[in-house]
Amino acid sequence: MKSTVTNQIEHLSGGQAGEHPQALPVNSRWFTRFFARYSEWLVRRNFHAVRLLGAGNLDRFNGQPLVLYANHPSWWDPLVALVIWRRLLADRIPYAPIDAAMLERYAFFKRLGFFGVDRNSLPGARQFLRIGSQLLGRPETLLLITPQGRFADVRDESAGFEPGLAHLAARNPNAVFLPVAMEIAYWEEKRPEVLLHFGEPLRTADDGSQTVGTEGERVRTRRSPRSKTNLNLRLEQALRAAASRLARASIHREEDAFGNLLEGRAGTQPVYDAWRRFKAALRGRTFAAAHGTK
Repeated sequence: MKSTVTNQIEHLSGGQAGEHPQALPVNSRWFTRFFARYSEWLVRRNFHAVRLLGAGNLDRFNGQPLVLYANHPSWWDPLVALVIWRRLLADRIPYAPIDAAMLERYAFFKRLGFFGVDRNSLPGARQFLRIGSQLLGRPETLLLITPQGRFADVRDESAGFEPGLAHLAARNPNAVFLPVAMEIAYWEEKRPEVLLHFGEPLRTADDGSQTVGTEGERVRTRRSPRSKTNLNLRLEQALRAAASRLARASIHREEDAFGNLLEGRAGTQPVYDAWRRFKAALRGRTFAAAHGTK
């Protein structure tokens, strides 16, 4: 059953006229760069690689505000997002909504462009739409969102979106919404792989209707409360399509389909690796720490 906030949020997305500007979150560029470097260090230590499928979809809408919306499978997600920012989108200014109580607990996130949202109240929903829309009025904005609103297994197709993303898309026809599927998989190494897929970009039309696309299709609908539902469905479908493609590539270990966004650590166990290195030196061979070929 939908909550009161979910039902009433329909009334928030119609007009922006008369709304007062909201105090915008602050992003400390030097602190964000520092923390992104730290995030890369952590990811390198704990994963074999960060691999990316569909990188070309980033290049299709340059110069427009960008929303990366992703599934939320693990604790690592925000750190991986910072790796994406540093490696591919460092010319943009990143922001992200977070539960207000969690932001108070980890206050340093405020310096990274995080802004608190009360997910269980109508004022919180209104604040999210106002801040998000103001940020998306700037072409350099990168907004990072996990619309499922909770941790969810990549195989859990019942994990639908909270309504805020569709309403934000309806309000901001010039913004690009790029689905990002993520999963963590073990291939041939001791440490797992972070696998990413940038899906088909979605953009609401600038003419009084909405145009959204999934892989291989386009649909146009008029703006109405019903179109918000349709838009939410299309956003969900685009992420599911990206996740399905990523799952196939992961299952079949399509290494050549991916680009390496970040190289992590290879090897099995320090003592055993030292012995392998010693044997390779005795035989005049180059030591390769990797266990497999991928």
